[in-house]
This record gives sequence, structure tokens and C-alpha cells, in this order.
Amino acid sequence: MLYSLQEFFPYLTLHGRTFTDDTTDTLFFNWSGSGITFRFHGTYLRAKIMGIHGHIDNIEYPYIGICRNNSRQIDQRIRIEDGLQWYDLANDVKESSCKISIFKLTENFRGRCGLLELETDGYLEMHVQSEQQLRIEIIGDSITCGYGN
Repeated sequence: MLYSLQEFFPYLTLHGRTFTDDTTDTLFFNWSGSGITFRFHGTYLRAKIMGIHGHIDNIEYPYIGICRNNSRQIDQRIRIEDGLQWYDLANDVKESSCKISIFKLTENFRGRCGLLELETDGYLEMHVQSEQQLRIEIIGDSITCGYGN
């Protein structure tokens, strides 16, 4: 099943600084640490993502990380090419339900990326907010994050 932004947006939990561009029907998550989380049922998942490479000699590309099923480790690191491309986010999923988190790994000046469509052989599941313990999350700039640039 193919989901447009308007169709899959209610299923998402947004993280960090994201914005939607209504003229291109795209959800952008350009800053490091920003992204989305959602749950799906199916054996595969892929996404149509718009990449815009960075301004430094046009050789900088944005990277995203994929975490599955509440993992805090990145299961997959994807370089987002310039223009519109389809990217495989999950293949041969064995679980009945799979939670996917997509996070921008690189800073804004290294390139931007936006999500336009999701495709799966199953369906998206509405995210149910569970009671969570209080916590503080600190997101810093390039110096406090240790990028060194």
C-alpha cells in the first residue's frame, strides 16, 4: 500500500525540528537528531525521500539512521542522494509489528532531506502513547554534540 504524506502523517510521532512543505507535500527533518517514529505491519517498508545536498562544493550529502523496535543503536545508515529516490527501510520483517524510527544524522548544512511517501505490503498502525517516566533530553549544537566542525 502506498501512503502519501497526508495519509501517513497521523501515524507519526515527530522528533525535534520538523516542518511540512505544503507545496511539495513533503515532511522535512533537516537538523541533526530530528526525525519520526511510527509502527507498521508487513514484511517490507520503503520510503520516497527528497535529498538536497549541501552547499560545500555540492559534495556533501545528508545521512539518516534507521532504528527498529525501540533499539537505541542505528540498524541502518543511509546516504540520501540528490533528488527523489526510493529507499528500503525494512526488508524481510519477521515480527507482526515493527516500530521504525528515522533520524537525521548530519547537520543541516551537509544537506537536507524530506519524506514524501511510504510503501509497505501491510499497513501503518496508529501509535498509542504509553505512560512514560519523566526524563530530560538535551540536544546541543555542533560543539556539544561533538561534530567538531
